[in-house]
Amino acid sequence: MIRAALIRPRLYRDFMRSEDLSPSTVRAAAWLGEQIGAFEALRGHRVTKWQGSEWALRFDDESDEPAQFDDPEVPCVQAIELIAVVEGQDPVCFWAPQDDEGFGLGIERRHWTRRHSGGALRSRESLPLPTGIVERVEVRVEHSCISEVAMQVGGVDILLVAGEVGDAWGELLQWHRFDEQVLAFPNASDADQIDWVPPRPPGPA
Repeated sequence: MIRAALIRPRLYRDFMRSEDLSPSTVRAAAWLGEQIGAFEALRGHRVTKWQGSEWALRFDDESDEPAQFDDPEVPCVQAIELIAVVEGQDPVCFWAPQDDEGFGLGIERRHWTRRHSGGALRSRESLPLPTGIVERVEVRVEHSCISEVAMQVGGVDILLVAGEVGDAWGELLQWHRFDEQVLAFPNASDADQIDWVPPRPPGPA
C-alpha cells in the first residue's frame, strides 16, 4: 500500500511529463490530489453509520427469480454509492467515477438520496461495516486512479476497492478491479484471498 502522504509528489512528477502538459492532464492531476486529500481528511473523525445503494451479485431481468445480494463466498458489500455518516459533519459519499484508465474510487460530501429498491438495486439505511474513529487512511493509486483505500475504523481494518463482483452468464462469481462499484470489505484481509482480474498488487492492506 502506498501511503497517501507519499503519493502527491509522485503524482505530479508522473502526470507532468514534458510530453503531456495539456490542460486536461493538469486538471486530472489536481483532481486526483484533491481526492487523496479528501480521503486523508477523514482521519480523526467518527463514523456513526454506513448507508448506501447495493448492486446485486446476480440478477436476470428476464427471469422471475429475485436478485441475489448476499453470498457466503462474498465477504464484502457491493454498492453503487456508499455513505459514511460522520459525526458533526456532512455525510461522505464513496463512489467509482470513470476516467480514461477505468473506474477508480471517488469521494464527496453529500447527503444520501435513498433510491428506489428493485431489480438489481437495493437501498439500505444501515450496512454491516465497522463504526468509530477513523484512525488510519492509506490510499493506493494505480494508472492515475485511486484503486483502493484502506482505513482503520474503530480499531478494525476495512478496505474499499473500485471493482465489481458478479456472475457471467450463470458461471461462478468473478471479481474485477477498476470497475464501477464500491466493494467495502469489513475485514480488509479477506481481499487478499480473492482471485482478482486484473491481479491485485502485493502489499499490506
